Amino acid sequence: GLHPDDFMCCNHHHCITCGKNAIGGGGLLYRCQSCPHAYCPDCLPAGDVRFLGTNVPRFEKLGFTGNNLYQYIHCSKQCEEVAK
Repeated sequence: GLHPDDFMCCNHHHCITCGKNAIGGGGLLYRCQSCPHAYCPDCLPAGDVRFLGTNVPRFEKLGFTGNNLYQYIHCSKQCEEVAK
């Protein structure tokens, strides 16, 4: 039979550094709006992180609304530039 570990998972559903999901990360993951990286609070990069909140207009236009398990960020200056 199939095991849950056999299924692919979008990068935005687990921390790129330690692999924790939102529940394992204390109930929150920070997803980058511009790249496929997501971070738990313990692994959030130091420095040029910009916090965008739960809802991002770009995603709302596609019909996606956020939830409290995920906050959006730009994880680097490069990602900030990509979003412009």
